[in-house]
Amino acid sequence: MLIAALISLWIRSNLALSVGLVWITNPITIPPIFYFTYKLGCLMLDIPAANVDIEMSWQWLTESMRLFIAPLLVGSFTVGTILASISYIAITMMWRQNVLKRWQDRKHLRLKQKP
Repeated sequence: MLIAALISLWIRSNLALSVGLVWITNPITIPPIFYFTYKLGCLMLDIPAANVDIEMSWQWLTESMRLFIAPLLVGSFTVGTILASISYIAITMMWRQNVLKRWQDRKHLRLKQKP
């Protein structure tokens, strides 16, 4: 949150939105997000998803990382790119709509002020 807040202040963007969006990925939502991106990556790389028993140990994590890292990265990059593109298009459209509305409001205001 601190990094998001500092970057938000530095680039003069919406502070509340930047800090709030950090909470989309939290300890509750990370497992389903990682699972989905891993499965998508397996599908894209045409490799079977690994069926392993999960252990909460550093040794298991380092040994299993070879199985998971490539599909997880491919799936995460794909989902991130798609969601970033959708967000960019949506925000651009909302910004354009807002500019057009403000332009029309100013135009109507000028017409009302003329005698």
